[in-house]
Amino acid sequence: MQERGLSIITALTALLISLLTIPIVASPGVQPEWLPTPREETLVMHDSYPFTIFDSFNPFIPQGHDYQSGHYQLCVEFLWYINYATGEVIPWLITGWEYEDNYTTFILHVRRGVTWNDGKPFTAHDIVFTVKMLKKYPELFWHAYMDEWVEDAYAPDNYTAIIKLKKPNPRFHFAFRGWECPIVPKHIWENVDPRTFKNYPPVWTGPYKLKAVYPELRMFVWERRDDYWACKVLGKCPEPKYAVMRTAPPPDVLFPQYVRGETDFGRDLPIEMLPKAKEINANVTWVPFLDPCPRGVWINCAKYPLNLSEVRWAIAYLIDREKLAQLWPSLETPPTVPATFPWADWPGLRKFVFPDVFAKYKLEYNPQKAKEIFDKLGFVDRNGDGWRELPNGTKISWTIITPVSPAQPSPFEYIVAEELAKELRKIGIDATAKYVPGPEIGDLIAFGKFDIVSAWLCTGMPWNNDVYYLVEGFHSKYAKMYPIGERMLAGSPVRLQDPELDKVIDELAVIGPDHPKYMELAERAVELFMRDLPAIPVVQTVYTMAWLKTYWTNWPEKGNFHSWPPTWWPEFLFVVLNLKSTKPKPTPPPEAPLLQRLNTTVIEVSQRVAKLTDSITALQAEISNLRGSVNVIIALTSIAVLISIIGIALPFIKKK
Repeated sequence: MQERGLSIITALTALLISLLTIPIVASPGVQPEWLPTPREETLVMHDSYPFTIFDSFNPFIPQGHDYQSGHYQLCVEFLWYINYATGEVIPWLITGWEYEDNYTTFILHVRRGVTWNDGKPFTAHDIVFTVKMLKKYPELFWHAYMDEWVEDAYAPDNYTAIIKLKKPNPRFHFAFRGWECPIVPKHIWENVDPRTFKNYPPVWTGPYKLKAVYPELRMFVWERRDDYWACKVLGKCPEPKYAVMRTAPPPDVLFPQYVRGETDFGRDLPIEMLPKAKEINANVTWVPFLDPCPRGVWINCAKYPLNLSEVRWAIAYLIDREKLAQLWPSLETPPTVPATFPWADWPGLRKFVFPDVFAKYKLEYNPQKAKEIFDKLGFVDRNGDGWRELPNGTKISWTIITPVSPAQPSPFEYIVAEELAKELRKIGIDATAKYVPGPEIGDLIAFGKFDIVSAWLCTGMPWNNDVYYLVEGFHSKYAKMYPIGERMLAGSPVRLQDPELDKVIDELAVIGPDHPKYMELAERAVELFMRDLPAIPVVQTVYTMAWLKTYWTNWPEKGNFHSWPPTWWPEFLFVVLNLKSTKPKPTPPPEAPLLQRLNTTVIEVSQRVAKLTDSITALQAEISNLRGSVNVIIALTSIAVLISIIGIALPFIKKK
């Protein structure tokens, strides 16, 4: 069944490509009818995610914003970033930080000159206010973290924020890195209820402000700030005057738009179309990169019998990673490789691939092992209907949900769900794959109302190069804090509980990666993760970002991989700041030969002298006229004075 579905997808893609062999002329300068801003001044991007939230930009509440709408990429800025293309640490709204008192005092130094997009200054008081706000309201994302770690926060001046911690935390600075906790403007949020505030239009420090929203087009339009602080402070100014982010149209619409130059981004096309696009438009280019999140399968560890690690390993033995790796859409050879560990195969993370651990916990496709595990647990077909039951006679039935629609190009996560469901059915477990659109799937996962999820296996480890962030979210405290039926606001929603892993996490929490005991604890943490297997790695994720160089150049490319390229990451800010317009700059006319320039200068000076002489002559005439006028005025004034004197004296003369 799945092979047939894949064949249909392949056939439809081939048909679409063949239909698109009709010449499509690239026509830079033509204004798209659907675009409300001048094309040559606009960066046009899109995302496969169907945008649904158009009047809210609050990142701390459920369904409070669509972060990939340009909100996190163009408008919100974080205190600091990491450039994952180069490894560079980028202090942004701050200039740095330091710890004191055995990692219990965290000091942030705010960059001078930063302003919010309403013109108000960004200060340390905004940081302190945000931390205290999150600590105050349990309904907000980041509350659990701030409540656990923060004792108090204060700002002795506008450029110094001091956060007192309840216990040592050498990693607290990661809470404010890109993707993590944004800082809000105190002067706005102190007057609202953050649990309901929509922050519309959004006020942040980024280079763009919201200009317009078109819900019917699922489109956000952003306009460059003329007063963007980084222009003056750091010399970083974006060249696009406008930036558009929209939900990607279907491939048959997007392809001609892309090759005609109506959009700057082609990633949401089936990857097979990109070579054809380049044939039509030489400005098409692309770059592959390894995403930090392998594709994986998440298991609800709070739901029987999925809470048994043996069951999770049985499921893992039913995933044919080699086959799925060949199905990954890519222009690279090979497309990708099976994932044997739950993080991206980045060079900086390979020190955590402990050979003994991964030899002991080897991921392989072995349906026979899976059957043996289920049989040993007593999960057998008791009534002869062909389906396995639990020991109490309840039929085992699981739904594998995924946020990726089978209708979209290259629906890999849905394919994984279908393949796994098929393998489960083969050994007598009733399983189905189901597409659940966001944000509905987010609620199902957050409340623990799911069995299995096929999606991306993201933990904080690749972002921070630290095993602590692989396992911290699986601490039992989160499962106890948010049992099934309550929205998960912190930690992993699979709700794993393992006291052994908890102990290792607690030990890692108080030491940094430079501590002598760190690697020993890191190896133990990885081993316990693989033993528990709350999330199952499937394949390494190779993405291809396709750009158009008709209007903007200096995109990240092979040989010029200067910035981390995903458009849905906050770090895309630095891609935008590096773009260069192809619009010709006004050039001065070529200089004339020296003698000609001297002659021209002499003539110009002579003309100016002549004009000056004429002006002086005219001025002299005016002065002469003025003198004559003055003499007349003096004479008339004298006569008037004389008449006045006679008029005064005449009565006295008559009396005499």
